[in-house]
Amino acid sequence: MALATASSAGSAHSTPAPPRQSRQPDSDPIWSPDGKTVAFRRQTAVLAVSPAGGRTRTLVRRGSVTWLPRGRLGVGSVFDVYVMNADGSGKKRVTHGELPVWSPSGRKVVVGRYYQAHDTTKLFIVDVRTGAERVIRQPRCRCAVTDDSPLWSPDGRRLVFTRFVDAVPSQTSELDVINANATHLRRVVAHEIEGAAWAPKGDRVAGFDWDGSGPVVKVIAIAGGKAVRIGRGSSPSWSPDGHLLAFRGRNGAYVARPDGAAVRQLVGPTGSTCPPELSPCNPPAWSHDGDRVLWGSGASIVVSTADGTTGMTIAHGTDAAWSPKADQVAFADPRCGERQGIYVVRADGADMRRLSRHCTIYGTELRERIVGTPADDTIYARDRKRDRVDCGEGTDLVVADSVDSLRNCEAIHR
Repeated sequence: MALATASSAGSAHSTPAPPRQSRQPDSDPIWSPDGKTVAFRRQTAVLAVSPAGGRTRTLVRRGSVTWLPRGRLGVGSVFDVYVMNADGSGKKRVTHGELPVWSPSGRKVVVGRYYQAHDTTKLFIVDVRTGAERVIRQPRCRCAVTDDSPLWSPDGRRLVFTRFVDAVPSQTSELDVINANATHLRRVVAHEIEGAAWAPKGDRVAGFDWDGSGPVVKVIAIAGGKAVRIGRGSSPSWSPDGHLLAFRGRNGAYVARPDGAAVRQLVGPTGSTCPPELSPCNPPAWSHDGDRVLWGSGASIVVSTADGTTGMTIAHGTDAAWSPKADQVAFADPRCGERQGIYVVRADGADMRRLSRHCTIYGTELRERIVGTPADDTIYARDRKRDRVDCGEGTDLVVADSVDSLRNCEAIHR
């Protein structure tokens, strides 16, 4: 918590800064496999809209979604995991757990379950059709074990995951691999690897670890754990043919061969590629033909040719995602205000369309004034204090107390 310092009677006293109102724009757009729908997050819900614009519809009111083959959706909602059709029909509960990771075929899912008594998180591999599950075994010890970040191989036959063992006073981290039927568990490397990404052939993973100067991208053989250093950076991703790696560097995006040779910087803005206040460090994304790379530099969304000869900023925002044909890019504006919302733009930067224009605003527990944005808002002001809410332009919904003073609000829930 930030502190404000004041002095009184010759001594310094630290007082907490007052709480700040929270403002959350729509975020995290993803394309359906057929390119006909863009899904995005609004608060706890996931909504969907046509990339041409129009009315939005709610896919789930609380949770996350993954597009599966045959027009199905995989859904994680609180502690339940289920599948359903894209129109919401055919809903079927699969299992319970958190952070589901679906196999490429959609026939299996990995979930995590936390056991408070032992401070341990276990991974379970679940058959989507039957609900049969297999637990990934853990070492027998008086220790806390956390298994997380599972990632399926491209053929769905294996997965890698990270394991952290807290056996006080010693702690260990490792990257492990296991078959899809939870057999033949073995260690790949005996240290932490972040951002693991399978090579298309399933024989190697790329990831990054840390030394005294920062993150280092490496390629690691699944069979023996031999590591090849690629260069300084993070968040690697493989080209579709597996011949190249793209990754984030300190001052831009880079492409290299998986043997660490031919490292070249992509044409585009220089500077920090991932300011923490804007976005998590998403990996650079390859077009389906492997000719272009989509990446972010601060708030700039960049498309560069993989040969390192050309590149251009096509928009400003975060969470950029290729359409299936790589002819369009969906992205989000990271702040509530004039530009808030989800957008789609052509890969050459033309024909930008705004798909949503919403902000969710949370008041604090103080008596205060809450001012809406120029677009559509949902405002939460129910805190038993006499607040003043100025909704402003757009179509706004406010959840308020009976004592609140409301102005220019279209829908009111008291």
